[in-house]
Amino acid sequence: MTAPHWICIEGIDGCGKDRQAGMLVDALTARGEAVCAEREPSELNETGTLLRCWLATGEHPEAHAALFLADRLESEPYRLRALAAGKWVVQVRSLLSTLVYQSERWPVPYLESMHQRMGAYPDIVFVLEVPVEEALRRISLRGQPSEIYERRETLERAHAGYGAARPVYRWLAADGSARFTTIVKVDGVGTWDAVHARLMALLQGRLP
Repeated sequence: MTAPHWICIEGIDGCGKDRQAGMLVDALTARGEAVCAEREPSELNETGTLLRCWLATGEHPEAHAALFLADRLESEPYRLRALAAGKWVVQVRSLLSTLVYQSERWPVPYLESMHQRMGAYPDIVFVLEVPVEEALRRISLRGQPSEIYERRETLERAHAGYGAARPVYRWLAADGSARFTTIVKVDGVGTWDAVHARLMALLQGRLP
């Protein structure tokens, strides 16, 4: 493989994002790569901390899209410094989540325009595809109260949204230039090791 690259792991709640991101970090580290691990909402700034609280309580859903963007912009310098230093960035969730989860409340063109101020975009976004019933089963095993986006009706809408995601997403940057993110769907059903093997095979097949 070559480095550095910015890789995001996406999918509905309960699809195994955190587990697969952790396994990817371990695999890259074992190959001698320097890796920066991140997740959204971020745990590195106050906006991300506030957003995590509101996701747990379900408060102010109309503000979530703007807070996710603010959190993303605040975290951007960390990612850019890591990439400049030759580190891989492995991140749980990305701007694709905003398009999928917030499009019922806000028009997609508006959500896209909010991100034109971004200075960088992920190279590859892996979407773990898991049936809603399986996601709900995994969520129930956590033994914790469900967050606002972990309810059946929300998961069903998000599942459809991720299913309709384009293989290559074109973003228009603030300077008018086009930035592209490759979106790769991964079968998320099976053992953690089996899913990890699929993800790694797809990753190696898409990097120069």
